[in-house]
Amino acid sequence: MILDTNVYLKFCFEPSEKLEQLISQNALFAPSLLRFEVVNILRKYHFFKNVSLELVQAYEKNVFELIEAFVPDDELFTTAKELSFHLNHPIYDCLFLALALETSDIFATYDQKLSVKAASLNIATIDLNDL
Repeated sequence: MILDTNVYLKFCFEPSEKLEQLISQNALFAPSLLRFEVVNILRKYHFFKNVSLELVQAYEKNVFELIEAFVPDDELFTTAKELSFHLNHPIYDCLFLALALETSDIFATYDQKLSVKAASLNIATIDLNDL
């Protein structure tokens, strides 16, 4: 299963039983970019929401341990670039869609616009707002 970055952050800061169950029942794969996105957002939580550095580091470790494999962004670049222009959507989100397409895996997100775009590509999609 491919999870959008927002899903991992929700798992850290607003965990729910349904989300924990979804994560525990699926092998998770992610583009390498996820590491940078997670750290960048955790940095913001640390500086702007006063989340301790220790907790931020624990969340980072927990998220990265959930991932069975990180796929190098270079392997997804061409497809992601094509999707970015086709969908008129940022390429960093399209890396996740490219991975879902290339692996025929399910994509899950809280981003409703991205969910609609993923479904338009015939990617099996879970809009987690519906959980």
